Amino acid sequence: MARETAKAWQVSFLDDAVIVLDGCPSALVDYLGAEYAPLALAPERGGSADIRITLIEDRAEPRLSERHGPSVASDRRGVFLHDDQHRCLRLDFASLSGDCWRATCDADFDPPAFDRLLLQLVQFRLLCRGKTLLPAAAAERRDSTVLVPGSGRAGKTNLLLGFLAEGARLIGDDWALLDRDGQVQGLGKRLHLSYRAIEAFPDLARDLPEPAASLVGCLAHLRGGEAGLDQATLRDLEARVHVEARPEALLGQQPVRTCRPVDQVLLLDRRAWNKSSIETQEADTAGMAESLTALVEQQVEDLLAAYRVYRAETGQRAEVLDSWRRACTAILGDALRHCATWRVLMPDCYVAETPPRAIRDLLDGPDPERHGDVGPAVPGSPRSAA
Repeated sequence: MARETAKAWQVSFLDDAVIVLDGCPSALVDYLGAEYAPLALAPERGGSADIRITLIEDRAEPRLSERHGPSVASDRRGVFLHDDQHRCLRLDFASLSGDCWRATCDADFDPPAFDRLLLQLVQFRLLCRGKTLLPAAAAERRDSTVLVPGSGRAGKTNLLLGFLAEGARLIGDDWALLDRDGQVQGLGKRLHLSYRAIEAFPDLARDLPEPAASLVGCLAHLRGGEAGLDQATLRDLEARVHVEARPEALLGQQPVRTCRPVDQVLLLDRRAWNKSSIETQEADTAGMAESLTALVEQQVEDLLAAYRVYRAETGQRAEVLDSWRRACTAILGDALRHCATWRVLMPDCYVAETPPRAIRDLLDGPDPERHGDVGPAVPGSPRSAA
């Protein structure tokens, strides 16, 4: 039975990239509405779209497809990206040379996987406008804006919550938009909390939405030893806990919505072999720009892998994808030229309710008296809720 046609919906990423979803009704619209509530998901208002995605029915047959990677395959219709149920997102690579990029996507595509691919498209669109997305937390702390980039599970959210506990103001968690003038904005996504973060800030557990609150409570009970689970099983269960919540509801404060000039950058890394110490190293602008470009590359690898297959099969090229690395490094080099930048290697199992002394020394200078004056707590922050 054919699906009915839904009205078109529009997501505006901080007025820098307008995405329109049209075609079949889909839970993807509801997911984006929850994930990006501040970005004004609304019925399409007309005007030009930067990216138009038409939602259809498109599920690939694995035996008729050639796999090229974990989420990339091709069939007689060409290369496509897919979720774990082989539902397809097909980008019209030829449209990347025009004003409106186009794609089709199965209306039942896995929502988190769709969001990840959508951000990759938005990333390349923003590079054309002198801006870049970074997997980064950001906060206003004392008189400075601190940007904390890092890969998944590097400790960005935990450190951000520590800053907020000391009275900092939230700019964003998980993703930040940075322009070549060094101005940063939070992307407005929900907070994504691991069990480690919740464990470090137990007051947050009181305000978690269901079913997350019950899940966290159950895991805390299991860790008490009554069920007799071994440590490996408990660690596996902890890794599966993933809580999503709006910062307004969980922290009681509205994120800063306006652009802020970045003053300090802490690039976090977490290594399994690093068990105890926090290691810090000052970084020069050029080196930090290269490191952040490599971090961006990790986030857009799905789309780049699909492009490599498209280029090999068709001989066609897309300039924006061929030149993205040079453009990204140049933007970051300009953005960071007036910033203090450091690399921070975090211990593998580090969680704490306050920022570690080594990081506070970097940001504030090694002044014990200054560490005692953390400033007033923000209403609803983890510290004020204690």
